[in-house]
Amino acid sequence: MVMFKFISFISKKLQRLALFLIVKVWSFIESFMFVAGLVGCIFLPVIWPMKFVCAILWLFLFYITSWFIGALENYRKLRPRK
Repeated sequence: MVMFKFISFISKKLQRLALFLIVKVWSFIESFMFVAGLVGCIFLPVIWPMKFVCAILWLFLFYITSWFIGALENYRKLRPRK
């Protein structure tokens, strides 16, 4: 029983640490990923209309990822501490 409590304690701490790192690392590299993704779409060796399609897909993917990280931030802020 003591070992289960210890493993549970460690897993909760690791979960909190993972959430903290995901949120902080994302806020650091978010702007770089946005600019680098759009520049990468422009440098693709395809015709011009496909570059715009790629940029739109990149922005959509970036928006979804940002929304997910925002949900993790809200979860982290709203979760009560023990």
